[in-house]
Amino acid sequence: MKKYHYTLFILIAIVVSIGGFYINGAVSASQLPEYKVVRLEGDKKEADPVMLKGQLGMGRHVANPEDVRITSHGTEYGSSKSFIALFSEIVENNYGIEKLQKKYPGFMRGKAGASSFYEDKDFLAYAAIKENGAARRGLNDFKINIALLEKQTDKQNSFSIKVSAKESYSYLTVIDVQLVGRTLKIVTEQSLYKQTDHDNREAHVYTIDLSKKEIISDDVIFVYDKKADDIRYYVQLVREVSPTSPNKYVLYYINAVKEKTDSNGEMSSNQLSSELNLYNLETNETDTITTVSDLSGTGNASYYDDNTVYTLHRKDDGLQIEQNDLNSKKTVKSYLIPMEIPKQQEDLNHIIKNDRIYIFTAESIHTENSSTQMPGVLIVADLKTGKVLYKGKVKPFKTGKESNDNLWINYMEVKEK
Repeated sequence: MKKYHYTLFILIAIVVSIGGFYINGAVSASQLPEYKVVRLEGDKKEADPVMLKGQLGMGRHVANPEDVRITSHGTEYGSSKSFIALFSEIVENNYGIEKLQKKYPGFMRGKAGASSFYEDKDFLAYAAIKENGAARRGLNDFKINIALLEKQTDKQNSFSIKVSAKESYSYLTVIDVQLVGRTLKIVTEQSLYKQTDHDNREAHVYTIDLSKKEIISDDVIFVYDKKADDIRYYVQLVREVSPTSPNKYVLYYINAVKEKTDSNGEMSSNQLSSELNLYNLETNETDTITTVSDLSGTGNASYYDDNTVYTLHRKDDGLQIEQNDLNSKKTVKSYLIPMEIPKQQEDLNHIIKNDRIYIFTAESIHTENSSTQMPGVLIVADLKTGKVLYKGKVKPFKTGKESNDNLWINYMEVKEK
């Protein structure tokens, strides 16, 4: 009988603890400030897919910030969410795969990360890296979990393959998946397990024979950082606009930078050249295009979709977008989105999606004792024309209990329309 009393005591303790968690969460959430993205101009519906993520450091409690999410409809705090909702967010990253989860719930169960998926009219494929704890000690213990869905028959094929790495790696992660005939091409980023003074990441392409369920080749596309004499070569990966769609290439820039250290130990750098490289996943060959666009500016980023590369340049009076055609190797269109450009690159967030470019910018101010972020601005523009469709600003609607709340937005997500 005693064991039943003991079990009952544990159940009561759990119920009381959970109840206290929700009560405390509700009370603390009611004392937190409320924010919204408020329309300044344009169609307010353009802001509906956007979610801004960050932290709120309240007064004396900056060491324990609150996780916060802000949309055009209001604010949501981590402390106000249920345990189940918080757990679901941790294990399910559905950014970019919302439609797949709704259309193929059985196949998508337990799978996450847009870069791990490939979809065409006939197939849906998935690949993810599974590592054991021993891999952190450089023991090369990695597996690739693979799943393939044949849409017409609803037939699923799932299996795992051990990665026999030639070097010791601290981690592997999938950055793209493509189906080429009856082989699956898995593009990975992996970091060598050794201490160096430079970026020791590499990009690999694993070719999987789906019928034999084995790796038939492991090709290194590039290393992110290498040095020859006083010239350093940095790699900038071009982001895919639609990671789950069929893509023929892996695109990346190699930027040559001359580094120099003066007598006082101060280092300076000067960019010498930039090359756009196209690794063809069908032929395993690389084509190089020298200086598709002027990359001499600061804080550039690039995206590509089909045969178009979109290059973003930070200018004094806004963000310049260049559209470069891979077939003609020419700039076919260029336009400027007027806006205030922050001094720090990390203060500028952008995403290309839904035939739009979403831009969030918030100037940060750093002093010796503190750092603060000014109220941010959200801009949504038409990707093809550059026309600004919406402009909004993050504004507080209710101040918190503390007088010096410090909101810091550092991430943006955009849902599929």
